[in-house]
Amino acid sequence: MQNKWVTLTILFMISIVLSYIADQVGMILPYMFTPILLTVFFISVLHWTVDLPNRISNVALYILGIQIGTSFTLSVIVGLSDEWLGILIITIAVMVIAMSLAVLFKKLTHCTLETAILSTVPGALSQMIVMAEEDERADLLLVTLAQTTRIVMVILLVPIISTFIAPKQQSYPEQQGMLTSPSIFELPVVEIIMIIVCVTIVTWILKRIHFPASDLLGPVFTVLLWNVITNHPFTLPVQFINVAQILFGIRIGYQIATLIKGLNIRMIIAIVIQSTVLVALTFVFVAIYSLYSTHSLNDLFLSAAPGGMAQIVIVAIETGADISMVSSYHIFRIFFILLIITPLVSLGLKKRLT
Repeated sequence: MQNKWVTLTILFMISIVLSYIADQVGMILPYMFTPILLTVFFISVLHWTVDLPNRISNVALYILGIQIGTSFTLSVIVGLSDEWLGILIITIAVMVIAMSLAVLFKKLTHCTLETAILSTVPGALSQMIVMAEEDERADLLLVTLAQTTRIVMVILLVPIISTFIAPKQQSYPEQQGMLTSPSIFELPVVEIIMIIVCVTIVTWILKRIHFPASDLLGPVFTVLLWNVITNHPFTLPVQFINVAQILFGIRIGYQIATLIKGLNIRMIIAIVIQSTVLVALTFVFVAIYSLYSTHSLNDLFLSAAPGGMAQIVIVAIETGADISMVSSYHIFRIFFILLIITPLVSLGLKKRLT
């Protein structure tokens, strides 16, 4: 009988070694894609049981949340205040594109309109699943599989496109100020302890009030306030970011191996087409929008990309994109979906039932 901790340790250690090798040979996102492939191999080929407890995988969210927060200095926040119109335009455009694809998804899967709509709204997996549970016309299994698989598909597609369009001369350390901001371990011990305690408390409070993406946004808001109040910006060593990517990779690999068992050919084709068209249309829109913007195409594309915020920010880090801009757009989209899109979809579906 396998011990889950032994299996997880072996998978993690092999991922570190092979990711480093993949990085040396120039693989795209080696510290995330390598553990994805390894995890799928462990589960699907070796038939090992891979169990990644939430408290372990959430470490990746804390690390990434802290690193996102370090990109928000006072000057950056002031600069982003002029971005509200661009954020609104891109958010609405992505939502319109995604919702329009519900018709295509319905035809490909022969599902109900309720299932198609709940399956295509990007960035609101948990909310769409809850709504699918409450709607008798919605197929809960298909909504869950479609939402999860689309996130995985987007995570696989976006890095490839971003790598090709990212300016080659940029690199993450120079662009994000890692050469000028000290490592967190260069701060006084008292300040390090304060940061850890504050991150823990703020994240716990957000969880208690059921705040969306609390494990990620708790550290983001805490470090953002730290930068504004103390003016002592810092950064995390790149090794921490690599660990976060490996943990994300193992989680995504587990999702892929699990989803394969629940999908039939028709569903796979429908989800692949939907995800590919969604990413392609998003790219076309931002390419046109970039003609009237001072931002780079890569920054705009990652800001609009219809995937999970944590994974998209990792791509931003690796491709030298503007982390504060990308994360700001995605944070806004989270609230836009929760406060506007979800109530509208819920209201529309309820009217169809009456």
